[in-house]
Amino acid sequence: FESNNTIMVERSGATQFARVTWYCIEFTEGVNVQRGITTMKDNVTAKNITFSQSVNTSKAFVILQNRGAWPQTRALTEGLYAVSTLPDNTTLLLDRRTNGDRITAVTYQYQIVEFQTDAKVQSGMSTILYNQATVNATLASPIADMNKAFLITQSCGGNDTDLGSATAGSLIDGVDSLYSVRGN
Repeated sequence: FESNNTIMVERSGATQFARVTWYCIEFTEGVNVQRGITTMKDNVTAKNITFSQSVNTSKAFVILQNRGAWPQTRALTEGLYAVSTLPDNTTLLLDRRTNGDRITAVTYQYQIVEFQTDAKVQSGMSTILYNQATVNATLASPIADMNKAFLITQSCGGNDTDLGSATAGSLIDGVDSLYSVRGN
């Protein structure tokens, strides 16, 4: 946010236009959002960020966006992306899950959203092996009402992956399972 009525949409530069869809969600009560911007140099694969206000990790999730220059080689795109976790109630971990020689400098914008009441957040991490296109994950607690649940995912690749192999999409596949598929 630039101000309470202005957002800035930014990228690192390009030779083509880009379309960006955005949604600004404001809750009148029951939600706390902490946000920030951090950078990871081209030799950093993981970073811990300590935030000022502790959160209940069973009611919080992270929205993560990145901005970085597109690498010279398609095989180096995995260095642009990270996954985030909340290892404890005051720490955000960003992890690129790649070798240090295959990454580029990136700026990440993060928002830690914590519901104060009436919400349950379940989180986990799945790995889609190099010879697989999909993976299923089982929720610890089944979803009580599918019409009141939504899913947010983040993905990044491993070593020597192009963008199609590094990115994945997911959907809720029943009251107690998730289904993820990669793009290649």
